[in-house]
Amino acid sequence: MREHWRGETQYSDQQGPSSIHKSLHPMETLNVEEKFPFPVTISRQDFSDLPEDQIDEFLYTNHRYTSIDSLISDLKNLLDHLNAELLDLVNNEYEDFIKLGQSIDGGLDLIADVQDGVESFKRDVGTVKHDITGSRELVQQALNQKQHLLQIKKKAKACLLLHHVVSNFEQILNSSLPDSDKIKELNTLYLSMEKLLSGFGSDDILFKKHLKTRVAAMKLEFKSYLDTCLSNYKENKNDNKSLVLDLLNTYRIIGHEEDCIRVLRK
Repeated sequence: MREHWRGETQYSDQQGPSSIHKSLHPMETLNVEEKFPFPVTISRQDFSDLPEDQIDEFLYTNHRYTSIDSLISDLKNLLDHLNAELLDLVNNEYEDFIKLGQSIDGGLDLIADVQDGVESFKRDVGTVKHDITGSRELVQQALNQKQHLLQIKKKAKACLLLHHVVSNFEQILNSSLPDSDKIKELNTLYLSMEKLLSGFGSDDILFKKHLKTRVAAMKLEFKSYLDTCLSNYKENKNDNKSLVLDLLNTYRIIGHEEDCIRVLRK
């Protein structure tokens, strides 16, 4: 009887095709012309790009004629080699970790120094910020004071100008100019005075203290002068229509136009 070997599978010439198929791997198909392969040792490169679910197919395809003992020995050697590499890698990384920890010890002191410097800088910034805030408030107060002084200066100039207008008004009012000319001059000064008075408020101290009483007295004196002119016109029956128009215009300016009309109608 002649026997043929394929790995650990054997059959005799007396076995039929059906008995041969039963001794084969489920994925194997019989090929009587296939040559016996030379055994190949399993290496780690075989599994580098191999999906996990294809390991059985890989072993069957490439090592189905290798004995189980050989496969176990190759895989065990490969596993031992991987474990040794893993141990060396862990030891090397651990040494690096220890060195890193030692370097961090000095770094912690440096970090603490930097932190102290940052805290000191933070306090300095707070102090400077407080000083800037105080300075800004002082500057704002100075600007407000300057604005107030400018307003006082403006009001003082207006008071001086008003004083000049009132003085001229009094001078012309007491002059010997003809009534027609005098009234025209006084109208011009009165309008200038009213414009200046519009810039003063009721609480302006300069105006109250120096000019308010004087201006009020001047207005009364001006009204009295106009009443005198109007009475003279009525009594003398003067036909000077230009004077009548000037009087009407002046009474309108000072807000007593109705008084003038009432006198003329009598």
